[in-house]
Amino acid sequence: ADRSVTWTSSNSSVATVNSSGKVVAVKAGTAVITARTSNGKTGSCTVTVKSAVPDLVISDKDGLTGSLPVRANVRYDRTFYEGWNSCCVPFAITQSMLDGFMPGCKIAFLVELEVVGDQYSFSVDQVTSVGAGVPCLIYAPKDVACSFRLNDVSLRASPDDSSELQGAYRRTVIGSGHYKLTDDGLSMGVTNSDAAIVAPFRAYVRIK
Repeated sequence: ADRSVTWTSSNSSVATVNSSGKVVAVKAGTAVITARTSNGKTGSCTVTVKSAVPDLVISDKDGLTGSLPVRANVRYDRTFYEGWNSCCVPFAITQSMLDGFMPGCKIAFLVELEVVGDQYSFSVDQVTSVGAGVPCLIYAPKDVACSFRLNDVSLRASPDDSSELQGAYRRTVIGSGHYKLTDDGLSMGVTNSDAAIVAPFRAYVRIK
């Protein structure tokens, strides 16, 4: 005769439940929701609450304007011009991603910087992927507009600067005495001005 049910949550900071059994998410985590009848019968289930994944648009014009979330749905548009292009973005890039825009693109790491007198030479290794925030070089056989749309991807908060190839998420003054790709993407040119900059999501070679 008594059909009343009492609802409880084992972790109300994660999920709450009202007297009608409606569960409301509060924050990421798990909670056990239990229904108890007046004569002591119970039933329960585990509820997992996931954090909402924010949408993030990144732009070569402005670079990053705030801090990065750990994960996000990312939109990034970039034109890779014929020849080599420097790149440093907060998400991982794979060969298959580039193949989707144009066959013949290549990804390369700077692996060696050799100094002979006042001359510098650079060696690169072709790879099939680079991790989030890792500066790299990308070769395009001709101009190609890439439009990256990535769902729920891991992001790196700042560039990986563990090698001579340095990256920038924002427009950054690098000064003189460093190397950047020339406009034609065929060689490296040294910066001569203390006001020399690197554009957002690009890379340059640091000369120690």
